[in-house]
Amino acid sequence: MYPKGSIPIVVLLLASWLAVGSASAQAQRYVLSPSSQLWLAGTSTLSSFECEAGTLRFDHEVDHEIEGRGFTLPGVSMIVPIRDLDCDNRRMNRDLREALQADTFPEIRLDVFQIDMPWDTSASIVKDSRPRVVLHGRMTLAGASRDMEIQLSGWLDDGQRLHGRGSLEVRMTDFGIDPPTALLGLVKAHDDILIHFHLMADPDGRTSDVPAGGP
Repeated sequence: MYPKGSIPIVVLLLASWLAVGSASAQAQRYVLSPSSQLWLAGTSTLSSFECEAGTLRFDHEVDHEIEGRGFTLPGVSMIVPIRDLDCDNRRMNRDLREALQADTFPEIRLDVFQIDMPWDTSASIVKDSRPRVVLHGRMTLAGASRDMEIQLSGWLDDGQRLHGRGSLEVRMTDFGIDPPTALLGLVKAHDDILIHFHLMADPDGRTSDVPAGGP
């Protein structure tokens, strides 16, 4: 028995811990912004090239939730219509679409399953810092799928928008793709291409109850 009117210190500590845990479980929910950008870069036996995705769609109808420290994001797939890739060269556009088998497989798709972030979005963040963000997912291209890990540098801007910028090196032959050629095979694209990302996610104005801690 405890003296009348007294409360054991362990009970007070437990109550405080529960209060903090309840507050930290309120995580900001984000959705990817249509302002995000994606482009491809590669080289050939003659020159280098870049192809920008004129359209980048996000499918948030994935049946899982991505949870992290201070944020939550609905499971998402990034979709790039191949015919909307513009290399600023009509011949290159045509050869790329043919190499990627756009008539049969019209989209590049990246399903994101997990995001690792080293900081809590609800905490004070130095805007000039660029901590590493890692996206884990699966890319589907020309009918073949491969698990991918994408390294991004992340930051939070003045409008509380999350940014992640980085690139992923992909070998076309890993997806069963023959690198495109031009001029009767005298010019041939090299196997490795870089997929560059500048992803942006906006707070959607509400919070969601999710477990505190990293994903």
